[in-house]
Amino acid sequence: MKKTREKTELSELTTGEKDNFVKNVLVTASSVSGMKTALEISRLGLKITLLEKETELQDNHADIVDQGTVEIRNSLLQKIEKDKNINVVSPASIIKIEGTAGNFSVKIKKDNDVFFQKYGAVVIAGQNLTETVPVFLNFHNTGIMSQQKLGRLLGDSPHTVSPVIRKAKTIAFVFNDSGENSRKLTMSGLKYTCLLKKNTNCEVYVFISHLIVDSGGMEKLYREARVLGVIFIKYNENYKIISNKNGSIGIAAKDIFLDADIELFCDILVIGEKFIPCIQEDGLKTGYDTEGFYQDANVYLYPVSSRRRGIYFVGECRGDQDMMRTNVDVLNAALNSYELLSGFDIHSGGNVKVESEKCKVCLTCIRVCPHQAIRLVPFSDPAQQEAKNVAGIFPEACYDCGACSAMCPAKAIDFEFKRAPLNEYSDEQILKEIECLKQDDLPVFCCAESAFLAAERAVEINLYYSPRVKIIRVPCIGRVDLIHLFKAFEQKVPGVLLAGCPEQACTHLEGNIRAKDRVKYARELLKGMGIGEERLGIVFIGPDMAHRFVREISEMLERCST
Repeated sequence: MKKTREKTELSELTTGEKDNFVKNVLVTASSVSGMKTALEISRLGLKITLLEKETELQDNHADIVDQGTVEIRNSLLQKIEKDKNINVVSPASIIKIEGTAGNFSVKIKKDNDVFFQKYGAVVIAGQNLTETVPVFLNFHNTGIMSQQKLGRLLGDSPHTVSPVIRKAKTIAFVFNDSGENSRKLTMSGLKYTCLLKKNTNCEVYVFISHLIVDSGGMEKLYREARVLGVIFIKYNENYKIISNKNGSIGIAAKDIFLDADIELFCDILVIGEKFIPCIQEDGLKTGYDTEGFYQDANVYLYPVSSRRRGIYFVGECRGDQDMMRTNVDVLNAALNSYELLSGFDIHSGGNVKVESEKCKVCLTCIRVCPHQAIRLVPFSDPAQQEAKNVAGIFPEACYDCGACSAMCPAKAIDFEFKRAPLNEYSDEQILKEIECLKQDDLPVFCCAESAFLAAERAVEINLYYSPRVKIIRVPCIGRVDLIHLFKAFEQKVPGVLLAGCPEQACTHLEGNIRAKDRVKYARELLKGMGIGEERLGIVFIGPDMAHRFVREISEMLERCST
């Protein structure tokens, strides 16, 4: 009953929002994944603009894996031409995306024209955002080639094999240069080794440091290669390309299993390409992973979400994806777009408000918001004759993390008193809880998405901790302000602890990082006041870490008691 009531309340809050949403979806193409996504969204009854960077729809890297991808692409092209819900615009590209979910204003360049168009959701799909670069650019030798070149010379049957390949007696591959998690290039490499053994008489060697076979059909290919006689050599992370007096190319590495240094000379050395992001300008403002691909490396965004609600990523724009994972991305992006624009995506954000009269337009909140939910909006101040721009929070993009409230120097941003638990997150309520602390209490600011759940779990499984521990729930530990910390120490408590999401897995993306920096700064201030910095702690705990939660607070109590 409680969940049903909460869901009804959220539905009522979002009814007006969804009625104003634009029902069109923008999808970037240049790949099979983009075309598949457009067709899936069309099946759900939405209108799609398919934006193609080239003069016509294509898949830039279709031959990296196999020519069968070309047949798939041609089939998709025929379906797109007949689909009345899909409008193809080419050659065109996205310059930037403004606005929020349901009402994006996308700046598009088509030929020499630049214009804005409204869309409810945006899907960035596929390979037009990556390129392949051989890892041996500085090594000039005709005996070295990329997998892509080998594929063209090899073909799919004995009759299509190039004479260059046919006369080779030994061919060696090096995997993993394209990255430990390279699935697409590993699959193509395994396929080529099998074709070589079937269609030629050469010996085939594969040097690998790691081999991941969790993709669809990958393990089958690996087993087939072993049965056909392909020899796999597991080497450590370093290898050298060498040559002898006769000009033959070779590879020197240490065989881990034999625990010996080996040298192998061959007629052709095949080294895989490396996918790299070719994003020149971040007009999306959606963040990158550690390798520079779209989408932050955060478990709460997987598989296709971004830090901006309504913008989704499919396929290789978010890394080296095989077809199995790309197909999963396609379905998720289509369903997410449909749920968003049809009102089934019940979004409860927007409970943080700006007091426009207090706003000093310092732009701090705009800089710290991880979801691009704050923009300048016009405001007519009765005390002034002229209107001015102030910070405005857009509910459809806000996730109520409270980072803006904690960082606002003018204290112009706070939670509204709408309903529990959000009415607990205002400065007034948090300070009231702090004022109730006794001298021996240990206040623990717990993230509602992680540590608070761990604390509840600890109670459920009878993991008892000291009654001196007083839990203060916050939406994110990034919500905890300096004033909250020092107000707690004013109550003469022995210490203060912040407990939030694990690093790289923050529900609000950056809240734990900001809290960590704030604690570091607060410790310096405490040190200047003569208060031991060990009395202020921060830990990162997942929602299922009840045992660790109890251990951390016990250790904190022990530190504060000595």
